[in-house]
Amino acid sequence: MMKTPVISERVWQQQATGLPGDLLKALKSGLDSGALSLTPAHITGLNEYVRYARGLPASPAGMSSWLGSGGGIIGTLLANAVFSANPELNNNAMMAFFRQVKGHASSWEVLFEKNLQLTQVLAVAADNTNRSGSLILDVCDQIKALGGRREAWDTLQDGQWGPLSPAEREVLSSLPSQMNALKEQLNTYSRQVERVRIEGAWFRDETREQVIPVTNRKLQEVEKLIAPVSRDISPKTIAILGLQSRFLDLSKQLQTMEKLLRDVLTGSSHVHSAWQSLTAYIDASAGQLEQITTGQQLARFVIYFGRFLGLWKTIEQSALQMNRTLAQYRP
Repeated sequence: MMKTPVISERVWQQQATGLPGDLLKALKSGLDSGALSLTPAHITGLNEYVRYARGLPASPAGMSSWLGSGGGIIGTLLANAVFSANPELNNNAMMAFFRQVKGHASSWEVLFEKNLQLTQVLAVAADNTNRSGSLILDVCDQIKALGGRREAWDTLQDGQWGPLSPAEREVLSSLPSQMNALKEQLNTYSRQVERVRIEGAWFRDETREQVIPVTNRKLQEVEKLIAPVSRDISPKTIAILGLQSRFLDLSKQLQTMEKLLRDVLTGSSHVHSAWQSLTAYIDASAGQLEQITTGQQLARFVIYFGRFLGLWKTIEQSALQMNRTLAQYRP
């Protein structure tokens, strides 16, 4: 049997409401938008990028127009002739680039749906935590030392108590295993949060290490074409300047998105840390149970563990509200 961690009873009591409160605080930044670590600004910015990527050309004909628009038909033809000789701007390179950006944007849509699913699972996890914890308190309530008066538990913790009987201690001995089952429920959700956080990190890294550098390379090539003809106002130059403007727009979109993702991942880490603390608290609660030998100790345990459970209904309701709100931001 795995040894359960032991912390001081005072620390354990302080954590009873502090740790669920920390989780609510970690979720607070996303309450208006519905996500675990997303704010309205995060979602709006990322969705704008998705819409921009969807508007990029999906065919050679569309790509040709995108490259040369702004300089008229003649400008388009002349600009395309210049671009075709450039390995970064020719038809094949640009179509591959558009596919890369579109594929990257679609991965955010997948990640968004996983964040939405996390809010649903959070509501279930919170409800299960509340139910499982309540069952543990029900078992404690059956112990005669507590007098079967749950409403009077707060008045019992400072009374004079004798030791628990062997039969009562036998009842308590079954509870650590129930605590382990409760901990596993929390661990399961914690692992899901971490998986989504890791996928968010992959998305951010792809933005920073692949899509942004490719965009900047192409922008640099366009700027090289502009330099020799900067005072020329021919249709070709107008078309090239138009292309520069579009690349600058895309580059700005990507830089903004990369910053948003850094914020999202920081928030996600806070949520994950809060859940890890909660699972540690359940472990410590099992340790507290193993140390109980008197009715007074049992009274203190049920009082503070009851307070720990008291916030889970709030967490569940917050998760349901988050889910309803987040669904409105679907890209």
